[in-house]
Amino acid sequence: MKFFVSTNFKKQENSFGCVAHKDEILICGRAWYSYHTVKQKYKLVCYYPQYITTTESVVKIINNNDSNDVTLLSFGQGNGGKHILIMKYVSVWDEEKYISQDNNQWIEFTDKQNKPVILEKLDSYSKPRALIGGSNNNLLFITYEPNNISVLDLNTCEYVNHSKLPINGNSCFVLRTANKINEMVLFCKKAGLSIKYDEDKNKLTCKDLPVCDDVAGFSGYAYVHVNNCILFFGGLLNYSEYSNSVYKYSIKEKKWTTFKPTLPFKTAASAAILSEDNKWVHVMCGEAHIKTRVEEWMNKKEKEELQMKEDDNVVNMNCNLLYYLAKQNENKID
Repeated sequence: MKFFVSTNFKKQENSFGCVAHKDEILICGRAWYSYHTVKQKYKLVCYYPQYITTTESVVKIINNNDSNDVTLLSFGQGNGGKHILIMKYVSVWDEEKYISQDNNQWIEFTDKQNKPVILEKLDSYSKPRALIGGSNNNLLFITYEPNNISVLDLNTCEYVNHSKLPINGNSCFVLRTANKINEMVLFCKKAGLSIKYDEDKNKLTCKDLPVCDDVAGFSGYAYVHVNNCILFFGGLLNYSEYSNSVYKYSIKEKKWTTFKPTLPFKTAASAAILSEDNKWVHVMCGEAHIKTRVEEWMNKKEKEELQMKEDDNVVNMNCNLLYYLAKQNENKID
């Protein structure tokens, strides 16, 4: 199993996350960079406002009607308080497209009345992890210490649920949605949870998940959700020892796998992201950017499921293209 090391990586000094968009990996730190996966080059997007000191989590809001419409939300802190910022992103690699001053800049997240979306019960939140879900991609799930989870409706900018979790911490937080049931998987140290949210009933339920002994002592690892599996890279063992280990958790089978191939170096406080074509995992390790092929970490059955998902993605891309062309023709007729 091979790892490929990217050259000229832009070192990030503060907490960072990653977002995938078409042929780009958006890398978040004090500065925002875009890495083009085809050109294998980096380009500066913008800097965070000076008052922002750390960024804990970044998510991409999906527009079901236009895949080119990219909106990002950022959670972090600065000036002694917490923040939610928003950005309308336009690719910095599209030299023919005009980028207005309203795009590619972090501004305060506001509601339809132009009032800041406050964190309500999240005033004392720590180490937030956020995910976008819901049957219409309109729900924002936020976990934060100590043992809290909140659900924000992005259409109304109102919180629809605040609940307590049976464990404290959220080193890993991923989501999959089916039939209006949003299943989140959360791991922290020796604890694991399956968290299901029923949109119709506005109800959260939790069940314990197994955690293998090898992973139980780790925190600060990079992780990525691939189909029905979660891959874990590196981490901090007992808050003191850096690791180069790689693990896999099967959500469907509730089983763990420990891999003998490891990262080329030890790391913690890193981030990982799946490319939009589902073929590569990119791991950002503060001073390095490495990537590895997804299929190398999958068994035969998982590879077949991944191929089916890729086929579905091709169909969806073609449908989106047809929708875009139809809209273009409508505009010409008008």
